[in-house]
Amino acid sequence: MNPRAPFIVIAALVAAASPALAEPRQSEKCGPPAQTASANLRIDNGAVEYDFSKTRDDLFNLFRENRKESAAGHRTGLTMARMNYEMQTDVRLRPVAGGYCVELRNVKVALGFPLMKVYVDQRYPVGGCHHQAVLKHENEHVSINRRVLGKHGKEFRARLKAMVERAPVLFVVTKEQAREVHIKYLGNETKPILDAMDRDLRVNHAVIDTEESYQNLTRLCENW
Repeated sequence: MNPRAPFIVIAALVAAASPALAEPRQSEKCGPPAQTASANLRIDNGAVEYDFSKTRDDLFNLFRENRKESAAGHRTGLTMARMNYEMQTDVRLRPVAGGYCVELRNVKVALGFPLMKVYVDQRYPVGGCHHQAVLKHENEHVSINRRVLGKHGKEFRARLKAMVERAPVLFVVTKEQAREVHIKYLGNETKPILDAMDRDLRVNHAVIDTEESYQNLTRLCENW
């Protein structure tokens, strides 16, 4: 690596919903990295916000309108949580013939649930048997989110650290590509973990959201 070549520091931020990025590629003209990159992962277990003001119809409509989110529950209660995944990279950019060599310096990742919302039908007085039974069920969904995040978050952290420490210097043609090239590289390696976490969440929520579980719930209090 030519020590006299100028470097440009670039920061890039991408969310999970970003469009597909061009496939990264290595080049002999770039050589090895000058230093090992670092990684920082923040796992967000999420604050919980409770709302006991919604009617049964309100809860049904919320569930129907937000099925694209991880929405679990039924018409007497509902738990909603949107998974957040953001990656920010700092890179060094070195001009070479035909483009740029991009070296990863640092990556920061935020993963988790910034906010989980728990709703209980307003018909049930706070503190009463019905309210407590529904609230306990919805809090189980909160626990599932946190438990699954903790399980897969450990694997994600280990995979991210390993990939960042051996991140190659990548060749791109434009500065715009330089902002995203290592995000694509890291995303390819961590996507299987995120997919597994999504499947785990769906399976675990479905286990407690069955007709049998709802019937058991109604037996806990009189006059349901």
